[in-house]
Amino acid sequence: MKHKNAEIIKAWLDGKECEYLGECTNKWWDIKELVTFDTADQVRIKPEPQQEPQYLYVYNHISVGKPLMSPTLMRDTSDWIYLGKVEVIK
Repeated sequence: MKHKNAEIIKAWLDGKECEYLGECTNKWWDIKELVTFDTADQVRIKPEPQQEPQYLYVYNHISVGKPLMSPTLMRDTSDWIYLGKVEVIK
């Protein structure tokens, strides 16, 4: 009979980070040893951290009409018209 967590155990043995749900804390903890797979009720492969989206802010110069993309919002926009933001895709 196959162990109920066989796929997760294999992933852990292959080097993936796995976690178990603490019974009292209701918090996910890193699995450090194989025995945890038998004692924990809920285990999972640790999710990849979500990367925050990055944006470029687009401005148009009032007199020149030349556009500018900036990784940060401008503080002084007296000579610039804010056009919007564009998400940077990696």
